[in-house]
Amino acid sequence: MSKLPLYAANSLTFYSRFVALKILTAEATEGSREAKILRSLSPQNDNEDGRYVGCLLDDFYVEGPNGKHQVLVTEVLASISSIVRQANSPKLVKQFCRQAILGLAFLHSRGIAHGGTSSTPVLHSGT
Repeated sequence: MSKLPLYAANSLTFYSRFVALKILTAEATEGSREAKILRSLSPQNDNEDGRYVGCLLDDFYVEGPNGKHQVLVTEVLASISSIVRQANSPKLVKQFCRQAILGLAFLHSRGIAHGGTSSTPVLHSGT
């Protein structure tokens, strides 16, 4: 699957915060289950590990010259490599790794396999 561009936008709808926009190609839109999967992962009260998984804030469609494109609106995430590069202590790297593992375990507990983590955007909590 080809990499899709991600865009940052300032959202007035979501409390004037930055959001990420992922615009799927018209071809990818046709069979995409990504929005449905992300919607199913909305904040869960029964398992706090879910807080390490980014959630879908909204989705919509735009018509372009190449067809209909789905746009996914999510929290702004960072790549694993950028977080590790910016971490100024082994303790922060360990904390991040723990959160990434808890997030992956949460996905697996819901029957979802993650396709890769090398440069995949992830949600990081300062706590």
